[in-house]
Amino acid sequence: MHVKCCDVPDPAMTCKPIEKSLLIRSCENGQGIYPRRCDFQSLVGVTYDSQSQVLNFYESIAFSVQDSVQELRHNFQDNLEQRNDHEYPWGKVGAEEDLVWQVGNSSSSALYLNPHSRVDLYQVVATCGHYIVRTNRFFRNITDLLTGDIEKEYFET
Repeated sequence: MHVKCCDVPDPAMTCKPIEKSLLIRSCENGQGIYPRRCDFQSLVGVTYDSQSQVLNFYESIAFSVQDSVQELRHNFQDNLEQRNDHEYPWGKVGAEEDLVWQVGNSSSSALYLNPHSRVDLYQVVATCGHYIVRTNRFFRNITDLLTGDIEKEYFET
């Protein structure tokens, strides 16, 4: 019996990146008269979908997140930066952007809500096959519970 083997393409180069906003925390201070602290955890960097069955195959033939980061970065620069509807500057190069292209790091942060407000906190992420790239770019939608007005604010960690 003869088995023909072939080159397996790098999944970091062949996946199609899709940017999205991921809700990571909601907090409300509806009845208070003082600001309320809202704690949240954030993960910045390259991770993967641990539920992916395809991942086991790629790991079994020596593909890893660490080895694929540069190819994945080039894929994002080539495919997402060309579009005008993205929230994160995928083509930008610098120290802050380099944090995004490391293996995922977790941190804790907090924000404060004024009385009679609600905040929905989002992180800008992108998926590409079984990879998940979590940026250091966040935004919060702050709702005034008395008027219903919504304000959107961007920030980076």
